[in-house]
Amino acid sequence: MKKSILITIITIIFVGFFFIYGIKPNSNINIKEINNLWNIYDINIKKIKDYIAPIADANDKFEWYNLKTLNTSDKEYEEYLNSLLILVRNDYINLENPNNIYTEPNLLTKYRNKNYILNSELEILNDNYDLNHKKKSYISKLKYYKEIELNITSQNKDNLLSIIDDSLAFTEKYFIENPQSYSDYLYNQIIETEVLLKISEFINTEYNRLK
Repeated sequence: MKKSILITIITIIFVGFFFIYGIKPNSNINIKEINNLWNIYDINIKKIKDYIAPIADANDKFEWYNLKTLNTSDKEYEEYLNSLLILVRNDYINLENPNNIYTEPNLLTKYRNKNYILNSELEILNDNYDLNHKKKSYISKLKYYKEIELNITSQNKDNLLSIIDDSLAFTEKYFIENPQSYSDYLYNQIIETEVLLKISEFINTEYNRLK
């Protein structure tokens, strides 16, 4: 009887030892080197602000509410530029959470200064709808401009469709379809900032051409 109990205890200890020391190395993932990519993210975010801030007016809620007044007869094109500005602004807010607009900000930023991420935390990222489906939402916004009739001047139409095509092509080429790892999510987020940067530069260029 005592021998049976002793064997049981030894077995439990052995299994526990195996679980702790066998599974522990897999319980967290080293992300120290991957987090160097945040430098690219920060550079892109700064450039986006540098392009948009000088040409946008604020209101009591948003720093970039709409474009400053343009001196153009093509008011519909001005509306499209403003809608692109809204796209940039909303995605910028989702990424940066300025003025703590959201109670739950961009989940990835939580790990930018950490050396490890737990498997359980990665599962939370995998379960997060916004991160997994960002591309579908993002592309649908951009494709909108290709699916409607653009009653604007030919030059403005060419310019608008050119940046849309370029942004869609870049996203399709580089965006990871089914992100699974922390590095996948961070990489996709950087690709998102690259696209926002393209659009921000375009808005700035067009604004200064038309003002």
